[in-house]
Amino acid sequence: MPNDFLEKLHAATSTPVSTEGGLDGHPDSLTPLGDLMTDEDGLGRAIYAAGRNSLATSYSTATEIERTVKAVTVQAPTKKQMVEGVLKEVAVPFQGSDGHLHYTRVDPQHTLALRDAVSSAFSRAAKRIDAYSAIVQDGIAQMNKAINRSIETAPTAADDVITASEIRAYCSKLDPKARVGFVKNLIDDEDLAGARAILGKGNAYLSGLNRGEHGALRQLAEEKFNSKLYKQRDAALRILSATDAAGAKLLGRAANILNGPAKVQPSKPGDAIAKLKSG
Repeated sequence: MPNDFLEKLHAATSTPVSTEGGLDGHPDSLTPLGDLMTDEDGLGRAIYAAGRNSLATSYSTATEIERTVKAVTVQAPTKKQMVEGVLKEVAVPFQGSDGHLHYTRVDPQHTLALRDAVSSAFSRAAKRIDAYSAIVQDGIAQMNKAINRSIETAPTAADDVITASEIRAYCSKLDPKARVGFVKNLIDDEDLAGARAILGKGNAYLSGLNRGEHGALRQLAEEKFNSKLYKQRDAALRILSATDAAGAKLLGRAANILNGPAKVQPSKPGDAIAKLKSG
């Protein structure tokens, strides 16, 4: 079934793969999660859209930075030198500020302008990336609340309260080895009320379960009774991890240029610096 939202989002965040940017952190790395996150309106769509936009921002900014650095990078000069009895052109490496020799470097006359442009480009990108990250993190928090609420909701009717108490009492009287199996059967049978009676907050010890048993069973119940939301929450965590990694990579590259020599292969200089600074 066509997903118009997904198609429009992918078109809006389409970013050409570049040799400068590589494959890591490209927006299309999230594509396998698209159908799960966007088949209906809700938190999934907001999170996936924010993730795609974040990666598009970091990837395109990183690509433009690398292209700009290339445009103002020069090769080391050469000199004629005898090598094994043959006169050859030999590169004379630059002495870098880091104490190492380099065969390429940013043309000194462009260094300050390059750093100013990189600073401007990174600042613009960082604001957008932070905003998208906030959307993803807020969505994950809301998903966690919804999953917790599905198990935490306590009965209110008097008869249901009594029944829940009886279920906990019954479980606590079982042989310790049988308690986990009893609760697991409630979950497998999709007995939400029974599972809530035992796995709700504060009910572990009343049911005779230890903390580890309660936690493991609680996780099973959360996944069982929130199958789709549980999968979306896991996908959202993957999206957050991907956007954080891409943002950190961009920060590291920008910091390298701002604080030290930029080392890449050279290309023809032009108005790349002005383009990068203005966005």
